[in-house]
Amino acid sequence: ATIVLDEDELMRLGEGGELPRGTLYSAVTFDDGYIDCFDLARPVLDELGIRGMFFIPFEMLETRRLGWWDLVAYLLKSTTRGPLEVNGQRYDLKGDFAGSLRRLLNVFKLEPTEQTESLVAKLAEACGAALPSRDEQSAELMNWEQIRALQAAGHGIGSHTLSHRVLATLSPEDQAHEIKGSKSSLEAVLG
Repeated sequence: ATIVLDEDELMRLGEGGELPRGTLYSAVTFDDGYIDCFDLARPVLDELGIRGMFFIPFEMLETRRLGWWDLVAYLLKSTTRGPLEVNGQRYDLKGDFAGSLRRLLNVFKLEPTEQTESLVAKLAEACGAALPSRDEQSAELMNWEQIRALQAAGHGIGSHTLSHRVLATLSPEDQAHEIKGSKSSLEAVLG
């Protein structure tokens, strides 16, 4: 048998609780606060009686801006140009789109957050494509009313850092700020 655990059950496990053996346990989680979590996943979860957990990067919802990973994918999908060169690296989109996307995302992951905005701008220039407008970016994200509706329906809402910065690139102090700041900001908005 398979049992889908909800937030409360996972918290009990974290506090030393035990589960019976011989059963497969899983949890359903969603990251980043995308609108399809509300429009597509929520109805299915509700119909099945499954309480999902939605991890929200606070500043993305506040600023209504997508993360660099989404912007990179958008630019690569939008360009009509052949191979691209960015920061001395060549990316063959027609021959290996998935590999090129993966390589670019790995470059971004290793860069300090302060550099990602300029890298996105360089990529946009290399692609000859404009970034999505603020309205287009905002349309991809849930709003606070939708997140409150998830919460009211019994789904868990969790912290997913303030700005979705790659924690491995930050000092311990900045990591703590991202984690604690996200939790306290979500609590202030959601109660």
